[in-house]
Amino acid sequence: PKKCQAGGGFKQNEDECDHMTCVCKHEFCWLCGVDRNVALAHDTRWHKPSCRYYTPREEVDEDPTFQSKCPACAAKGAVCDFPEDDGYPDSYI
Repeated sequence: PKKCQAGGGFKQNEDECDHMTCVCKHEFCWLCGVDRNVALAHDTRWHKPSCRYYTPREEVDEDPTFQSKCPACAAKGAVCDFPEDDGYPDSYI
């Protein structure tokens, strides 16, 4: 099983939904590990390239914009960066 990158529990069943809410309350995409609240505030470009939900950036005409409901935008005070493909899930096992 894969471990929650925020320090919580594990997903036991591969048939479960890809939207995970860990026992530590962190919500993330099971397939690529992105913070669910960041992806929901923006669009599927904020999933990692290895994720089946990812949309390549060049396929979207609109530029990224600051989203007040995005925790990463709020922390940065500007539009947040796209997540880097950091090897999740293998890097968190």
